[in-house]
Amino acid sequence: MIVGLLKISSLLSFMAIFGLFILEIFNIKVFHYRNFFYNPKMQIIPIAFVFIIQITWYYYANQYNEKYNNGIFLIGIIPIWELGINQIQTIFKAISEQIKWNYFRVETQIIFLLMYVLLITFFKKLNKQLLYLTILISL
Repeated sequence: MIVGLLKISSLLSFMAIFGLFILEIFNIKVFHYRNFFYNPKMQIIPIAFVFIIQITWYYYANQYNEKYNNGIFLIGIIPIWELGINQIQTIFKAISEQIKWNYFRVETQIIFLLMYVLLITFFKKLNKQLLYLTILISL
């Protein structure tokens, strides 16, 4: 779960697995036909290791941020209701420009069109459910 060092919200899937782990520690069966963890007492070591690494990293990053460059690196969250109207407009404009750059360039539109034409061309060879789902999504 090294990705949690970069963005804490990427640990949400790990927290779901940790929730399953806690339930099985207390003998609450989520899957009635089998356990999700075969040996929970031994598997607590890697789970604890993930938490120790995350806590250590965020503690270090917070200390470093306070000592050398307070406010340059974002370690917490900034709720939108604490921002001014100018900051909100700047953020929305930046997001809009990023979306335009990623999805609405001419090159990207040509690639999307080419993929759509290939789907229609190989209509008979495709899984029908996936084809209908793709057509529905592309509308």
